[in-house]
Amino acid sequence: MDAIQAHEIDGVVIDVLDRLSRDEGDCGAFYHHADRYGVAIELASEDLDDTEQGRNMRTLSGIMGRMERADIRRRTQRGRKARIAAGKMYTGPHPLYGYLWGDPKAGERSYYVVDPETSWVVVFIFEQLADGVPIRELARTLDARGIPTPFQVLDARGQLPNGRVAATEWSHTTIQRMAWNPAYWGAYSANRAQRTTVKVRPPETGITKKVCRTRERDVDDPVRVAMPHACPALVSVELAARVHPRLAQNKEDSAGRNPDPLATIWRGLAVCGHCGQRMYTGSRAHGEGRWYSCRARYMNGGSFDRCQGHAPTIAAGVLDVAGWANVVAWLKKERNVERLLAEWQREEQSTEKSVMSRLDAVADTIAALRGKMDALAETIAETSKGESRRTLQEKLDRYADQVTAEEKKRERLLSEASEAVDHAREARDVREWVRAVAAKASTMTRAQQRATLKALGAQATVWRADYVHPDGWPQRYKIRLHWTGFTGQPVTLPATQLSHPVPDNVWYAMVTPDDVPEIVQEHLIGGRPVQRLVYRNKPGKNKLPRDEHDRPIGRPQREDA
Repeated sequence: MDAIQAHEIDGVVIDVLDRLSRDEGDCGAFYHHADRYGVAIELASEDLDDTEQGRNMRTLSGIMGRMERADIRRRTQRGRKARIAAGKMYTGPHPLYGYLWGDPKAGERSYYVVDPETSWVVVFIFEQLADGVPIRELARTLDARGIPTPFQVLDARGQLPNGRVAATEWSHTTIQRMAWNPAYWGAYSANRAQRTTVKVRPPETGITKKVCRTRERDVDDPVRVAMPHACPALVSVELAARVHPRLAQNKEDSAGRNPDPLATIWRGLAVCGHCGQRMYTGSRAHGEGRWYSCRARYMNGGSFDRCQGHAPTIAAGVLDVAGWANVVAWLKKERNVERLLAEWQREEQSTEKSVMSRLDAVADTIAALRGKMDALAETIAETSKGESRRTLQEKLDRYADQVTAEEKKRERLLSEASEAVDHAREARDVREWVRAVAAKASTMTRAQQRATLKALGAQATVWRADYVHPDGWPQRYKIRLHWTGFTGQPVTLPATQLSHPVPDNVWYAMVTPDDVPEIVQEHLIGGRPVQRLVYRNKPGKNKLPRDEHDRPIGRPQREDA
């Protein structure tokens, strides 16, 4: 169509009209644009002229083509449903990576078998992802080890689809699709994907077009049919369950295109106190350094209607230094950690007492049942009538089933008791770890600081500088700690006053962005003004007048003015 409008062609030759389109509207639009721009259209295998009758036949041909397309779709779906009902998977141009066709003959191809050449690569990928290796880094590792890509394997076997080019490098999208494909952990299902076509009109072009969208059906969707026998598992369900949350965590931790990820240690750990959106990091112009900004600032292109606080920001030089200092100061007081773990310990002690009492009750029940079984066995031995013996034997069997159920219950309680012991051990490990962190906090690198904040489950909530908290909270931000797996309540660190102007009526002059961390650490936190930056008005006749708060006001008046 673009070539017709640009007058790049003089004519179009079509074999039959349904090769142009199986829709009468599309055919009519094409003929209209061709006639408008003076382009001739010739049909090689059909005799349809430009008369009124010929135009009607073109329309009828488009209608018949559309009906035929719908009929083809119905026949295809009917054949697919029959194949699924017979327990066979959909056929494709090639098997899934890591597998071979169990019956490679054309027309069959109903199940997979493990490919010894590539299956180990799938296992390696899942193990690396479960260990926390980022997808892009894993792709580079596969390339460095010289492992062929899936299409390179198909190309070597002569199975590469027509028109496809074998990629020479692993793609992160290929690895991501493999990580989320349930066939690899033995949960293959037909009709897993649902494809729908919608019409959209991009504002930049204003032209309506059809877009195909794909989503995965729910596991309990009746259209989705599980076929575990058709595809053996390459990895365990437990390994796949470790991979998926790790991928989500890697996405949150990803620095993206950030050239210096460690320049902001609270990246991904800071949220807006007004709307709850995660705060992003970025740079300011004029050498102002890096800042944390509410996500609404970027989501709406500068419109802050989604954030009641109008997308607040805070300098990284303030939050990084002061926030880390607050965390370290709290950890250095051992009674804080003791108080934090007290609730956990009380809960575990209560659980332990409950488990022990239930174990005693189960033991008593088993002993009583065994006593009844012994007495019943003696009665059976003394009974001579067959009908009575059968009745007593059925009762004895019921007692035996009850004993088996109680023994299983005892095993579960023993497992809970073991978990309670493990939790107590974890509490001791937490104390030792906190002591080590507090001792080494002053010498930690920024990478170690960030790792410590993540281990503590730290989160910084930031408000606007002029926001008045309903609960009287005096802080620009607040920090909460919540260890992973900890069952107690999160801990909110004490407030640290960050107000402007600087406390103690101290004013600074000639301050650069590099000086901000020192001012925050020494003055705002430590209470010691940075003397080399303090503004001092030299005595003399041009000295600025002072107000009632002893702050300089106005400009000095020169005598020759």
